Amino acid sequence: MRDLQSFFTTLDDLARRAQRSSTYYVVVVVGPQATLDAGQRRRVAKAVRDMPRELRERNAGTFIISGSSMQRGVISALRWVIPELRDVNAVDSVESAVQKALATLDAKGVPLPGMAGDITRYIAERGTG
Repeated sequence: MRDLQSFFTTLDDLARRAQRSSTYYVVVVVGPQATLDAGQRRRVAKAVRDMPRELRERNAGTFIISGSSMQRGVISALRWVIPELRDVNAVDSVESAVQKALATLDAKGVPLPGMAGDITRYIAERGTG
């Protein structure tokens, strides 16, 4: 539970920095953190709903990587029920998440932070720790 609270705190800080800079950010969630039980999913949904709209709008997209088609289906269903989660996407690989995240940033006019291959390698090396 502490990891989830730390995630929310980091997200809030990131959103506030993006707001001050008039830019956008994306989130890629990979590894064991991508598997959430029902209680954790409720906490995530509540945190997103409770985030002030002006901060929530700084998030250009969230990409949750899950090898489970059932987990991806749950995330897709939540998008229909909770409108604030419309930019949350369930994907099956780091590569897919990075490609979609970069395309989303590009569509918002945000300078891309790097090449897809470099970002994918970075996440693969550090994202599962």
